[in-house]
Amino acid sequence: MVGIAGLLVAVLAFGRDLLDYTFLNHSTEVPAPPVRREGPLIFRAGIAYDLDSKVTDWVPTNDAWKGGQDVGYAGDNDSDWIVGLNGTKARPSGESVAAIPASQSWDFNTCAKIRLGDKKLAPRNDAINPKHAFCLLTTEGRYALVRIDSRGQGLLRTHVTVWEADDSESN
Repeated sequence: MVGIAGLLVAVLAFGRDLLDYTFLNHSTEVPAPPVRREGPLIFRAGIAYDLDSKVTDWVPTNDAWKGGQDVGYAGDNDSDWIVGLNGTKARPSGESVAAIPASQSWDFNTCAKIRLGDKKLAPRNDAINPKHAFCLLTTEGRYALVRIDSRGQGLLRTHVTVWEADDSESN
């Protein structure tokens, strides 16, 4: 009996060690896909942008937000917010975008792991101040990170990084 009990203890200890390594000590970070595009973007209130585009100005669309546009900046006298877009229909703020706390570091894995759609993470007001950032999923399935450098007078000066989608080619 002692032999079976000892074997059972050894098997359980091995299983625990394997689980500890796999789930606790093993990093869940994934290699970032290639950067599709990176650079400055000045968001203007009422304008939407196509972050999948490689066109220099990110294909701004004034008021008539339409298919292909990924994100817009909106506001009124009391509030500013980022709007995620889906084809021809604006999504509620927070459905395809999420603000990242200022104290957090930002990279591809931040965007891949954040809970897009969590209304508590909607980028509004103070969450779109300088030294903050937000992530979004573009209409072509790419993650984008938008770092806010300055804000004022209906403008957000930002730096955008867009990564290739896992199954896309660099076109």
